[in-house]
Amino acid sequence: MLGASQERIALRGRVFVEGAVTADAAVELEGPSIRRVADPGDIDGPFEELGECLLAPGFIDVHTHGAGGADFADPRPGAVARAARCKLAHGTTGFMASLISSPWVSISAALAHLGQFRATDPLGSALLGVHFEGPFLNAAMRGAHPAENLLAPALAIADEYLERVPRGLCAMFTVAPELPDGLALVEHLARSGAVVAQGHSRASYDQARQAMERGARHATHLFNAMAPLHHRNPGIAGAFLDEPEATVELIPDGTHVHPALLRLVSRLKGPAGIAAVTDSVPVAGLAPGTYEWLGREVALREAGAFLPGGTLAGSALDASGALRGLLAAGLSLAPALTMLTETPARLLGLWAERGSLSPGKRADLVVLDPNLRVTRTYLAGQRVA
Repeated sequence: MLGASQERIALRGRVFVEGAVTADAAVELEGPSIRRVADPGDIDGPFEELGECLLAPGFIDVHTHGAGGADFADPRPGAVARAARCKLAHGTTGFMASLISSPWVSISAALAHLGQFRATDPLGSALLGVHFEGPFLNAAMRGAHPAENLLAPALAIADEYLERVPRGLCAMFTVAPELPDGLALVEHLARSGAVVAQGHSRASYDQARQAMERGARHATHLFNAMAPLHHRNPGIAGAFLDEPEATVELIPDGTHVHPALLRLVSRLKGPAGIAAVTDSVPVAGLAPGTYEWLGREVALREAGAFLPGGTLAGSALDASGALRGLLAAGLSLAPALTMLTETPARLLGLWAERGSLSPGKRADLVVLDPNLRVTRTYLAGQRVA
């Protein structure tokens, strides 16, 4: 963990606070916390002028498998830290380590490495939890998940996963609720305190609604790896668009979801209903080319990351790129920032300490230049990138 330094820092620039961008304000940090956001004239002592740069809460990514050539499930020493440092360099101060469907021995080892990173690395507080994107998925909608690693829903197996999540971390599961015993699993996980998402699924509208009633009120990468929206069979996508209180993920890389759909979902759900995610895989942050991920070939192109057959294998997006992608699709800056900060913090139950520049909250900040590219990142009041 970072040391609890009591150094005072004050930064002046454009500030995203209380859901809006203020043209000129100062953010005062004291140690690991935010002391206040105020008019520069009300701040005692010197502050650093950032000109036209924008200060915002650090981004929170609830769906990322890795970056910078490293996977969060990679057993090699330093792999988790390398991926985390790449995420921080692009403004992400909190992330859920997403694990693809894998044999239990691999999952168990990954959880041990994540726990060690959380407990011993100076940047460990950026790890918020573990997102099990499998193994309880519909094989017909598995995407990049190997079919041989998928399992039928089973409460005992889910409990094994839950028991090994390192102390203090959130747990999220993506489940296809239409599978036999899928609804029972959803209810069990929700009662256990996990965030339960629906995804990699062929659930009908009614099945998705039943799963929502049992606690699965989040959708993993809406539209991707699920039955398409149809006017007579709305499916899982229609169910989430029809429920104002449910949240959805969107991957704004221009490939996973058409910009018109980003705009449409934004109008239907509002920023409080959308968590913008990267779904980044280890090739994120690398040069275009062909790489290996979990024993399979992944081609990184301008449009994204692909398996040999053309299946999308997550994205090469970073959080600041997701922000720019939302704006390129026609969304306004304030709602887009909300989708990367407040909404994911609320989804994970971490709003009391993260997701906004409010007095007393963690001093997790990102500084963006006028082109919305990251110039620096602060984690618990200390500059880390």
